[in-house]
Amino acid sequence: MEKWPVCFSDLVIVGNPHSSVAIVTLWTKKEFVLQHLSPEMYALVGQLYSRDEGVNGILRNLLSNKQIRHLIVVGIDLNGSGNVLAAFFQEGVAEQHTVISFPDIFIDKEIPLSSLELLRNNVQFHDLRSLKDFSQLPPLLHQFPLLSSYGEPEYFAFSKPSVPATYPSEKSGFFVRHSHIGPAWLEILSLILRFGTIKKSDYGVDQRELLNIISVIEQEDPDAPHLESYFQFTREDLLSYYPQVLTASSVEGVEYSYGERLRANKNIDQIQQLISLLQKNKNTRRALAVTWDLEKDSSSEKPPCLILTEFLVQDDKLFLTAFFRSNDMFHAWPRNAFGLRKIQFHVAAATNLSVGSLTIISSSAHLYQNNWTLAQDILSQNALLIPRIGDPRGNIIIRAHDGVIYVTHTDPLGKRLSEFSNTDIFALYRKIAQDKCILDTSHALYLGTELQKAAIALQKGIVYVQDKPLEF
Repeated sequence: MEKWPVCFSDLVIVGNPHSSVAIVTLWTKKEFVLQHLSPEMYALVGQLYSRDEGVNGILRNLLSNKQIRHLIVVGIDLNGSGNVLAAFFQEGVAEQHTVISFPDIFIDKEIPLSSLELLRNNVQFHDLRSLKDFSQLPPLLHQFPLLSSYGEPEYFAFSKPSVPATYPSEKSGFFVRHSHIGPAWLEILSLILRFGTIKKSDYGVDQRELLNIISVIEQEDPDAPHLESYFQFTREDLLSYYPQVLTASSVEGVEYSYGERLRANKNIDQIQQLISLLQKNKNTRRALAVTWDLEKDSSSEKPPCLILTEFLVQDDKLFLTAFFRSNDMFHAWPRNAFGLRKIQFHVAAATNLSVGSLTIISSSAHLYQNNWTLAQDILSQNALLIPRIGDPRGNIIIRAHDGVIYVTHTDPLGKRLSEFSNTDIFALYRKIAQDKCILDTSHALYLGTELQKAAIALQKGIVYVQDKPLEF
């Protein structure tokens, strides 16, 4: 007999392998139930978080120990995993290996339908999710009829996870922040290839689309651009593009340019107007320019993609936000970003302001199908930049001594902002999250490891020093 249980052996509690009872506690901690039971009463007890992998694990464990004839479900069902398990026993599995009533939940195809039916016909499902007092479980267990094994254990191969065409995501609102345009573009390509919804475009070809990528560029100088080898344009291409966004000059063979729309829309130079506004009042919220022409663009086959630019001043720095209704993130976005940065530098110089960041909101951020492979090749040859330091919300300093972990939050320059301490690292990470002390995911992951190191050091009575390995 193979090692049992075959799934989640590190997470479930095994009692008496010859018992005919298995207990699932769903999202309720299994320890709350176990304190009312003796090990002789059950074969195993475990939780069930996942509606897919978790349910499959339970079925594999049951089929590999056919002495289990009673499956009891108790606890809080936060995500409906208990409903899936109940539907399996009550309704069964369709020919496509989906749980009837849950067509999005697949049972492993390595498990034959005949084995699944054998399990359903021989294991009694006891739905006790309404039970609040777990001390009532022992007398209930004693009432179950004693049933013998219904066959030899069955074991099935495990398949590798299938790569989905699109990974699950938040659907709208993807945030990218980098000092320069190049690494931001790589991250954007990675996001769209991984999470982009595949759909038809207005031109009949497939596209991968994300809604509302918000990209922030902090330091790029358009007059001394960081031109990466993976860009699909040269310095000469960029220099010839700048006049299309900075001046009202028309471009031969092009229906319009952004520069025309910004500087000659209804014969109004909106850029010069907003410069004048900022020169009079740097606190104005009216320094904006639009490209949309209501008469032309509402019925146009080729309306502008860039819709609006807005300039705002904080701490004597000029910030620019641009909104695109539609943004080709492969060919257009890098050029757009450099062009907008050029406009921002121009307005800042005319208003005697220093330059803040550029924010681009790309409402429909997409890659056309003919660029998917090339984008993937670029990513395979160029690693994403994942900073661990430089979080704009500051730094976290961790110390541990006398049984307590101390946390200091500083600004990016090292000025102390707050201090707090606790013996419980979970209380500390909740405090850090609650106060929004960090922005970067990489910073959060790093802090998780450091807090755990500090907790281990206190537990083992050894010295903890941030960023250094523990010496046992």
